[in-house]
Amino acid sequence: MREKTPVHIIYDGDCPFCRHFAGMVHLQEDYSAVVVNAREPHPLVAEATARDLDLDEGMIVILDDTFYHGDEAMTRMALMMSDNGWLRRLTIWVFASPQRSRIFYPPLRFCRNIVLKLLGHGKIDNIRGG
Repeated sequence: MREKTPVHIIYDGDCPFCRHFAGMVHLQEDYSAVVVNAREPHPLVAEATARDLDLDEGMIVILDDTFYHGDEAMTRMALMMSDNGWLRRLTIWVFASPQRSRIFYPPLRFCRNIVLKLLGHGKIDNIRGG
């Protein structure tokens, strides 16, 4: 039995959409998902901050020590997701293309920001002054 490649997913735990997405992630059998709430102290959150990756601007996927941010993270995730279920198949279709990811990710981030504001949650603000 081959060892699975870990895929770390840093997401906003206060965002209901992000929480749902992190919960529905089922990767292909070669990968194992490790989800990290960006609002809790974690070494990978600190490393993302040191790399100047703004968690208010997008989620992060870490694969083989490479950090993918925002639309690139969604594309990377889509390429590794299993396709069981219509919502996962739709997610894969939309985000497996870098071009479609660049189009669809910003409106999703905008909706996330509105929902967080309506719920009274502040920004993650891991990049101070950013």
